[in-house]
Amino acid sequence: MFAIFLTHAEARDVKIPRFRSLSEKGRTQIAEMASRFLELVGQLIPGIASGELAVGEILTSPVARCVESALLFADGIRDLMSTSEIRVRDRLGIQGESPLSARDIVSVLDDTVSPVVLVCTHGDLAGALPIGATVKPEFNKGGWFKDIRPVLAVVEYERGSKWKEAKVLLCTSVVGGNWSNLLEGA
Repeated sequence: MFAIFLTHAEARDVKIPRFRSLSEKGRTQIAEMASRFLELVGQLIPGIASGELAVGEILTSPVARCVESALLFADGIRDLMSTSEIRVRDRLGIQGESPLSARDIVSVLDDTVSPVVLVCTHGDLAGALPIGATVKPEFNKGGWFKDIRPVLAVVEYERGSKWKEAKVLLCTSVVGGNWSNLLEGA
């Protein structure tokens, strides 16, 4: 299966942090990320460009900025979608002091059936990627993507297997106005 991971875009600065929708800049960031994904998808997931595969499930953290990011991204790649249903997964949300873990991701992915899923979560994805995918130190602050959003990652994973064996095909974001690979050695 292929998991398309998206971290939420820039959110509004409001007093109630649980309900922070995207800022206008954040909405633009997601549109740009969807366009970038469309440019690369044929190289990453060959069957999707030909119509053999489609994004069949959308999973997201329950917080507003993630739900909105997932909706906007899915709309931006709508020709590659076979669903409009979004399933909220608490395990993808901010859980107090404990960041997103490989166990959280595997639990969510192993509960899917589609060969391609979209997963929207938070910047702590940096610390939960498979072991072979090391985020460059300048972009990683204690397991969180540092000062960049949104981040797009595509991971090839076999359900029921070990997360450390999954292969990260892409991990990118705009840094300093340019698209950058966020992983070491790639």
